[in-house]
Amino acid sequence: MEKKSKKLLAGDILLIVAILILAYLYFKPAPAEVYPANVVLSKFIDLYDKNVTSVEIWLENVGEKDAYNVSVFIRCRDQNGTILFNKTITPTSYFLRPNETCSAVYFVKFDNATKLYYTIEVRWNGGMNGYLIEKTIGDVYVVC
Repeated sequence: MEKKSKKLLAGDILLIVAILILAYLYFKPAPAEVYPANVVLSKFIDLYDKNVTSVEIWLENVGEKDAYNVSVFIRCRDQNGTILFNKTITPTSYFLRPNETCSAVYFVKFDNATKLYYTIEVRWNGGMNGYLIEKTIGDVYVVC
């Protein structure tokens, strides 16, 4: 009789363990969603002096994965549509981890311009973001 109760006890333990494993598999939380890399233009700072503007841009990876091969293409036009600047500029980093930033600086010469129109394309291994910015020469610009 003792052997049967020990067998029954071992079978009960095995059944309880099996129920616990099945309950864990059924009720376990879903894996958290991981967002891909997303490099955005976080700041655009421009300073004017007579016929030259100095532009500084800041990029930030707001995704949860690494962004690599980061590049920035910039085109600048005046109010008449004349292209003043049309180049791919080199940021301070080609690789951005989540929540990391990098910057880039460039200079644009202009003659008698009252407005400048910037087209900024930020590219990385997983995508691209584009921005259009219009600036009036002499405007006060507050960086947020």
